Amino acid sequence: MMPQRRHRRGAEALEVALIMPVLVLIIVGMMDISWLFYTESSLDVSTNLGCRAGALVDPGRFESNLAEVEAVTSAALVSAMSQQGLPQCEDRCTATVSVFGAQPGRTLRCEVTFDYTPLIGWAVGSMTLSSQQVVRMEWQRQ
Repeated sequence: MMPQRRHRRGAEALEVALIMPVLVLIIVGMMDISWLFYTESSLDVSTNLGCRAGALVDPGRFESNLAEVEAVTSAALVSAMSQQGLPQCEDRCTATVSVFGAQPGRTLRCEVTFDYTPLIGWAVGSMTLSSQQVVRMEWQRQ
């Protein structure tokens, strides 16, 4: 014979109703933090790809071609950002490209800052993310 469970009617529904908001907040927080990590990773990869593309350009004799190096690097940064899922970056990004050092240690430095807006905004707020890459240039003429 089965025991009667008269006193438990509706207890499961009450337990679900009490636990559901906590579970929803945990899931929303995980989504927010995951979006932040994805955006940070995309920014790092974009900076790496853009700076590497600029390091492959010949700066010319006596660094006569540095303007082209910086232009190619900036274009590659914007292209890499749109490929990495940051197409809105034109309005919210700042890219800085500079060449420093002398042969044989001439180096290209790229820095990108991004005004991050969270998906939901519950776990993290708006902030400025930055990524920096330093690459030795391939062409080291005297």
